[in-house]
Amino acid sequence: MKKIVFFGFVACITLIFSGCKKEEVVEDCEKNNYGIYELTNEFTESVNVYIDGTMKANVKVGEVKKFTLQAGVSYKIRAEEAEYFLFPDDVWDFNISIVKCATVKSRLVQ
Repeated sequence: MKKIVFFGFVACITLIFSGCKKEEVVEDCEKNNYGIYELTNEFTESVNVYIDGTMKANVKVGEVKKFTLQAGVSYKIRAEEAEYFLFPDDVWDFNISIVKCATVKSRLVQ
């Protein structure tokens, strides 16, 4: 009798857990199609960062700033010293392409 109850118990547990499906985990960046752009300021002064002509941030010396951008798009990045008289002496212009769920990194150095 004990064996019949034991096998019945095992059969019930097997049926219960066999109906469970493992939930597929999808990263947020996969669902929303974005990537990260990371800028490190190793220059001697703070810089203003422009993405496609719009100022996005002031990055201080030694600071790392991350931007969430749509994947599959090429962006024009401009960084220029934050404090200047008439025209900035130091300007960086470059293009980046963002890949889904990846991080593109840049460092500003003198």
